[in-house]
Amino acid sequence: MKSVRARMVNGGFALAGLALSACAPQVSVHGYTPSDDELQMIEPGVDSLETVQERIGRPANSGLLRGNTWYYIQSRMEQLTYNPPRETDREIVRIVFTDEGLVESIDRFGLEDGRVIDLNTRVTVTDTGQLGVFQQIFGNILNFNAEQLFGD
Repeated sequence: MKSVRARMVNGGFALAGLALSACAPQVSVHGYTPSDDELQMIEPGVDSLETVQERIGRPANSGLLRGNTWYYIQSRMEQLTYNPPRETDREIVRIVFTDEGLVESIDRFGLEDGRVIDLNTRVTVTDTGQLGVFQQIFGNILNFNAEQLFGD
């Protein structure tokens, strides 16, 4: 039979292990970027859209296909306990094709490059002119012309 002291030591180790595991970040990886070895197989000026698709596949999301450019994006997110997740690493591979469909260039970017790539091209810009919410909602209620309402 174990002594009380041995049980307390084992319980202390279990409690310490539980506390340390709660401090470890939860890591999740989203997306995909081809490896350097896969990109080495693609030769600018020789390979085409079809051969790139056969070797490394198309980007997972059709929104990442912009004109003659394909973007492969992979992000690493970490979350500590109750904090919101934060991006700790991002890698972007950009493959640019000529109008004839041949590979023109292959580039790799990361967070350290400080490059911002706007992948959402359908953005509506609204200029509210510093109006408040109620001014925006009710601002046009009495803004009409009688001629427009009843005609000439």
